[in-house]
Amino acid sequence: MASQNSIFLLIILCTHMLMILTLSQNPPNEIPFACVQQSTQCKSRLYQHNPLTKNNISALYSVDISQIQNITHGDQHHHLVTVPCSCKNVNNTVAYFYDTVYSVKLGDILSDVSDEFYSGQTWDDQGTRFKVNTNATIHLLCGCTGSESQIMVTYTVQEMDTLPDIANLLSAEVSEIENVNKVLLRNPGFIKVGWVLYVPMYKNGVPPSPSPLTSKKRKEVVEATGDKCRMYNLFVQVTSCLELVFNEFSNMSHLEVTHHLDMYSRNNSTQMSPGA
Repeated sequence: MASQNSIFLLIILCTHMLMILTLSQNPPNEIPFACVQQSTQCKSRLYQHNPLTKNNISALYSVDISQIQNITHGDQHHHLVTVPCSCKNVNNTVAYFYDTVYSVKLGDILSDVSDEFYSGQTWDDQGTRFKVNTNATIHLLCGCTGSESQIMVTYTVQEMDTLPDIANLLSAEVSEIENVNKVLLRNPGFIKVGWVLYVPMYKNGVPPSPSPLTSKKRKEVVEATGDKCRMYNLFVQVTSCLELVFNEFSNMSHLEVTHHLDMYSRNNSTQMSPGA
């Protein structure tokens, strides 16, 4: 399973790098998450920060209300929208997208519709204007992780955001966010409002990392190990001594053993007496 995940990530990285080479030296706010046509569909989440009700979101995203989850960002109440994410070719851009339908109104411009209703996460493949009174297909950016324990979240950077804040909000690791968004995050620690990031979110929370032994704990372990070694050495010495005594007594006659024990008893009594 680990090797399959590695191959999957390698393919994604290669195709992503090919896409990167076609971009300007000044990257845009959003870059589609590259894939290969053979990529399977996955579940993804879109972070929705516009002031919309669940009913509004359900209609705009063409999803059931049960697929919309509440999430709190500071004092703001936002939503996570779970959608099926597929690898598609949109006007020669092969990447992960989720498609929904939007009813175009007079004066609508895609960039404005994206910012107002889709948290700035649409992919502009058809210019800046729609045809009024038509249903336009909206391509929303999404991604897949290749891991059963994670789900990719499409997140738009907001005012006062930092990468640690985003990671904490979405149960993710900063290093993994950086790895997935290498083009936008070229300058360590710098993020820009409006950037669309892909965040590998742990479904059951970030797993705890094994903490190294503290110096105090390490000292306690060393001391405990030393005590055990000393006890073992003492045991070996006592055992050897008893074995020597046993061998010595086994070579004596009963009368000689009695004599030695009697002499030991007398010497011990003399040393223990008050006048000694």
